Amino acid sequence: MFERYKEKERPINDTKEILFEQYWRYTSSLKQWFIGFGAGIVVLFATNTSILASVCSEQKTMIFILIFAGVATQVLLTIFNKITQFYIYSTKAGYLLEDTLRFCVSYDYSCSVWIEFLLDFVTLILFGWAAVLILRSL
Repeated sequence: MFERYKEKERPINDTKEILFEQYWRYTSSLKQWFIGFGAGIVVLFATNTSILASVCSEQKTMIFILIFAGVATQVLLTIFNKITQFYIYSTKAGYLLEDTLRFCVSYDYSCSVWIEFLLDFVTLILFGWAAVLILRSL
């Protein structure tokens, strides 16, 4: 039944690298969209005063908090991923020992893809909530 999914022509290591590269491209693209959307909303408000004028002050505050929280979530996630990959790379390159706490925590974190999915979902909720508030006020 699942024969068509089995890799026949390439060694499994090549397939893993190709699949990870594709995953990483999509992840990077999504993070750029999240940060671009958050920054774009702020620029939209800054350049189009009529939209900003139609939103009451309480909603303005809430919208900016939601957008800032969404962007901050993605920036923090990116920082954690960068640090994690640095420690994993440093260990594999021979600069750190594999039995260090930094490597173990970094490796476990890098294998816990659910954290990334959860924070991406939180960002979608935050941005979606901000977008609804903006659209309701127009």
